[in-house]
Amino acid sequence: MIPYFGSKKSLAKLYPLPVHDTIIEAFSGMANYSQLYYERNVVLYDINRQICGIWRYLIDASPKDVLSLPKVKQIDRIDNYKSLCSAERDIIGFMVSRGNVRPSRSWKITKSHCIYTQNTIKRLSELSRNIKHWKVYNESYTSIEKQTATYFIDPPYQSGGRWYVGCKHFDHEKLVEWIKTLTGQIIVCENTASTWINNVRSKKIPIRKMIGQKHITFEVYKHYII
Repeated sequence: MIPYFGSKKSLAKLYPLPVHDTIIEAFSGMANYSQLYYERNVVLYDINRQICGIWRYLIDASPKDVLSLPKVKQIDRIDNYKSLCSAERDIIGFMVSRGNVRPSRSWKITKSHCIYTQNTIKRLSELSRNIKHWKVYNESYTSIEKQTATYFIDPPYQSGGRWYVGCKHFDHEKLVEWIKTLTGQIIVCENTASTWINNVRSKKIPIRKMIGQKHITFEVYKHYII
């Protein structure tokens, strides 16, 4: 709903249904997978302060607060809206410059990149109404309290992931070792240019592969393949 670099909005519906009541997103971004199953116990982790700020705002704000976000003109500087909190400015910033890793502070791009419309804000307010039970942590995946759950793991990709905040030198091998300690349903995302994902394979962790566009999604199970 809120555009973000690497968002899984178009692919989220292709992923397996969660088999556990709790969904944990280790690199949440805009959590498009969890949005499909918002009634579950959703726990989001991300090291990006702005991303977590947006989620905390949507959890705490009333639908009326979201609907009251102002209209902006194409030449406006978003930072000039002093009455808005930082999360509200970030929401608008992402919506007027979709596909970026940071929210825009001015709207000086073509309208084709903007999805900041009344219809989108209405849908965002409905999402806000439905996720009051979600939890969000501005922390690394290594801080996750492990439990049997559905883990949706969409890390910075080996090719292109350096653009994410704080991920210029992301350690994929460390992530592999962490994935191997998890129990439950584990969905790991990457694209076809990756090599590290092959290291997840083992006799104890069989993998089923799903291809959608140029992305590869692996279902990793500790005990079995469905």
